[in-house]
Amino acid sequence: MKKRYRFLILFIFLIGLFFLMEWIFPNYLTNWLKGFIQIPFYGHVILFFGTFFGVVLLHELAHALAFVIRSVSLKVIMVLCFIFYKSDRWHVAIDFKLLALGGGIVMPHFSEIKVQSDLVQYQNSTAYSLIFAPTFTIVFSLVLFIINIVFFHQTAWLTVMNLYVLLFSLIFTYTSTLQASGMYGDFVAYKKVKTDPVFGLSVISQFVDEVSDYHIGLLQEALKGRPLYDFNLDVLNFYGLLLEKGIYDDEAPDVFLLEKTKVLARQHHTIRRILRNHQLYVLIELVIGYLYRCNEDDLVEQVLVLFEFELNDSKLKTSTKDHYSKQIRHLIGLSDESDFLNTEHDFSTGLIDDILSHLPEYSLEEKNRNKPIVRFEKKETIHLDNKEPL
Repeated sequence: MKKRYRFLILFIFLIGLFFLMEWIFPNYLTNWLKGFIQIPFYGHVILFFGTFFGVVLLHELAHALAFVIRSVSLKVIMVLCFIFYKSDRWHVAIDFKLLALGGGIVMPHFSEIKVQSDLVQYQNSTAYSLIFAPTFTIVFSLVLFIINIVFFHQTAWLTVMNLYVLLFSLIFTYTSTLQASGMYGDFVAYKKVKTDPVFGLSVISQFVDEVSDYHIGLLQEALKGRPLYDFNLDVLNFYGLLLEKGIYDDEAPDVFLLEKTKVLARQHHTIRRILRNHQLYVLIELVIGYLYRCNEDDLVEQVLVLFEFELNDSKLKTSTKDHYSKQIRHLIGLSDESDFLNTEHDFSTGLIDDILSHLPEYSLEEKNRNKPIVRFEKKETIHLDNKEPL
């Protein structure tokens, strides 16, 4: 059944329900309209924003409850500008710039993926949460609506509040069926997690704190034979995770990762296209950092020139441009920007970082990552006959 028909059927059902109530309770619609008009303007404003917050909260708590049912612990619950996060205990923070998102998010905490069953468990838990929240939200609002029109239709403020709850619930349900530029509604994401192993692994990888050898193997296997120039965000996510491990954890160059990165570094048009997505500046920073750690100075210089040219030509805020520019030069030892990088300033790499920046352990990790990169010991250059596409 097409989406527009689903909502048309729901709309017809609600209209029919109104007329049914008019037949059962004479003057029902008249009393409802009178009550709606009786509420002053400021009352509608309070009910409007209050019910919007309530529906968002209900929706995100449903996500959280689904994870708890599946025995998965939680890291963050965000509702509009309120961020609830757990370190030693639960804390709350307020970040008003997140209001622009107009919604919320729940971040689970996944342990290491050591075997295939761990991955399957996390994917099933994520899928369950994705389908549970929008379903619970719309069912709850419809039940509340029916209870209201049967028992409390003469109470004006309850009726108005109930209609706002239903309105926002319908909007949330509708947006759960949409997708655009890497963003997926709950229903769409649910279907992709269940049917697309690469997408499922990408989603799970965002919430795994410790990456095991088995997990690394999964990322490498997904990356093999997948060209980076097709700009699949899931593949680029895997690539970024491997680069982070190579820069901060590995004790020697990874032959596969180094060759992949060297091929990318020589394809200037691909790097330029990647940099047109402002969320991927961090990825190219990692590319430069890994090449620098592997003593590939000529390639470092080439990619750095491209990076700074595209950065200066972008529409990013000046403060964001300054951060990227100073950060990469600091990481590869071209200048000492410790004071700048350790001082809070107006900078953001995206939604996830805006939220996680309130976690003490995340801030500590970011400070550690702002330390200059230590190079691998120089060895004989590795040459590979790599016939695999980038």
